[in-house]
Amino acid sequence: MKKHDLSLDILRVLSCIMVFGVHMGNIPGIIGRFLSHGSTGVDFFFILSGFLAYRSLSGIFKEQKPDRKGLFTYWVKRAARILPLYYLIVIFYMILYYILGEVPEDPTGLYWLRYLFFLNLWVPTESFGFWMNLGALWTISVFVLFYLIAPFYYRFVQNYVSAWAGVIVSFGILKLSDMFGYEYIPIRFLFYFFLGILLKIALDEHKEHQLSGIFTLLLIFLILTDSGKALAPQLAASLYILMTGGAFAGVSENSIIYRVITFLSMISYSVYLDHVFIMSLLGALGISNRILWVALTLVMSVITYYLVEKKFGNFFCSILLRKAGSQNG
Repeated sequence: MKKHDLSLDILRVLSCIMVFGVHMGNIPGIIGRFLSHGSTGVDFFFILSGFLAYRSLSGIFKEQKPDRKGLFTYWVKRAARILPLYYLIVIFYMILYYILGEVPEDPTGLYWLRYLFFLNLWVPTESFGFWMNLGALWTISVFVLFYLIAPFYYRFVQNYVSAWAGVIVSFGILKLSDMFGYEYIPIRFLFYFFLGILLKIALDEHKEHQLSGIFTLLLIFLILTDSGKALAPQLAASLYILMTGGAFAGVSENSIIYRVITFLSMISYSVYLDHVFIMSLLGALGISNRILWVALTLVMSVITYYLVEKKFGNFFCSILLRKAGSQNG
């Protein structure tokens, strides 16, 4: 049975709720104010992905040399994890908007090739809309970039000091991209993934207390100077990961809370991609009902998780790895 890191599952579920909440519209009270910052949940996903990718690479390259076969194994596993459902959702959108007759002009002439080849952020349009961020799909271009370079980054970043160097350089790239108006170029978001890798290495080298102290001081400075508010939630999430280290004391694996959290964490990727499509479909039908939207999203997410992510994804992965193994043999 797969071992769950409950603290990471909790953060993943929180991130999913935050992103989900962004599309819920105006909600009164403290919950509404919290969800108004829900786009920060995407940054949490990036941090978690960097953390887990480094752990995955460590496991793969302990069993295999970091050669072509090792790289291929990693890329196939990542592709099998994210691409089948992504392409299915893109097809759903193509069908929906062609039926509605609402496919807008793309001044670059790329149209759906943007999403098929992850060009939607690399070739910007005048507005961050249909051809750049249909159904919140902009993040997949960022994930694909990170997973492509992650094995190479792993080979050069093997300790705490080099991980810090990666974070500093990538933060500089983030600030430069903002300065020159490239707010959605994929390379800008590598900072969050590299931050997650720094957290993993700090835990591996037992430097979590040192890093926690640095992040706490930085967080205090940001709060007292009322500057860098956009970075404060990410630092807080990083501190949470450092303090829990993947464990979460006091919650039994047999408890309902544990099962609900791990289940929601398990289907979180499906929820992320499915919820905007369901919202678009209901909108096309003239239906505005939050409860129905949430219910249909959960149903579709369970179906797509088990049939697309698990069954088809595992089948796709096993076929490619088997072919690669037979060719090498």
